[in-house]
Amino acid sequence: VTFTYDKSQIPGKQNPKWHIINTESEDLNDIYFNDRWLTYLFKNSGKYTIELELDDSNGNTQKLSKNLIIIK
Repeated sequence: VTFTYDKSQIPGKQNPKWHIINTESEDLNDIYFNDRWLTYLFKNSGKYTIELELDDSNGNTQKLSKNLIIIK
């Protein structure tokens, strides 16, 4: 799966911080990634939350979190 923040309405978006969390298993490590695109191959089943934190050109930080993916 590949995610990007290209359609975000935040002006001057920069410094992306992606975070993938398996909400069903505490045994799996969270995934962190800092790039414009987040590409990840899910190998473990479960429900995943995807978070994105972006800074804008005014120094503000915005964070978005979605329960987005279910792998069976």
